[in-house]
Amino acid sequence: MTIAEEIYERALQLPENKAEVVLNFIGYLEMAAMERKSNHIQESLAMTDKLKTYSTVTIPVIVDEAPPDDWPEPIHVDSWDDNIDLSRNALYGDDGR
Repeated sequence: MTIAEEIYERALQLPENKAEVVLNFIGYLEMAAMERKSNHIQESLAMTDKLKTYSTVTIPVIVDEAPPDDWPEPIHVDSWDDNIDLSRNALYGDDGR
């Protein structure tokens, strides 16, 4: 027996005034479900509107105003060495201090 059939069978055994209360409660549940669905749809539409707004925002292009000739000289002017030993022993000596 399905739930709907069980509700029907049990509602048949109720007095008329109690069956009316059950029917009103079912109507309340239906309205609450419709309201939740409506709120969900409205929230989805609001989110879609926000996304449309965000998608039309343009990010400004940052232009470097200083030409490369005006850049300062680097602090470290030695040639780059990819084979630098950064071990503790190389940095601090044999005793590690």
